[in-house]
Amino acid sequence: MGVPRAGMHALRNLPAPVPRGSAQDIGLWSNHLPQGRTVTCYLSPVRALPLVSARLINPAVSIAGHTVTFPVEIPSGHSLELRAANDCKLYGPKGELVREVSPQGALPTLEPGENEVRFQAQTLPGLSPRAHVTVIAQGKVLR
Repeated sequence: MGVPRAGMHALRNLPAPVPRGSAQDIGLWSNHLPQGRTVTCYLSPVRALPLVSARLINPAVSIAGHTVTFPVEIPSGHSLELRAANDCKLYGPKGELVREVSPQGALPTLEPGENEVRFQAQTLPGLSPRAHVTVIAQGKVLR
């Protein structure tokens, strides 16, 4: 085991700490791990970034050039789930149903091969909110 290089501490000089009870979750992923070899992951220290409440306004997802828009404002901590054209819901931070949403535009479908996925939304001036978008495919495998 070695010690991580000092240059790997990119988040060393952050503003004031976030209260411990305010963290919602943390996720770690590893990609392209070498088969049959040991890999060590160092995780220390974990520091939360201070957040500003924001809203995503009229978010839209485009797949292979086809766009569906959601006429809704999504506040920080909320989530929007689309299961079908007539099954789209906005949930609050605790998973409670806030409202139903009617998507505008035909739902995009995946084409065989690579598909470009794009996300866009209007935001309030001066903010750069982020979104976590998950696309789940169903049906026959496309090759």
